Amino acid sequence: MHARIYLFALVLVLNNVNHLITFSLGL
Repeated sequence: MHARIYLFALVLVLNNVNHLITFSLGL
C-alpha cells in the first residue's frame, strides 16, 4: 500500500516538474 502511495506521489511530482519545464520553454 505504501509503495502505491509513494508511486502516486512521485507521478504527481514528475507531472509538476514537466509542467514547469514546458512553461519555462514556452517563455
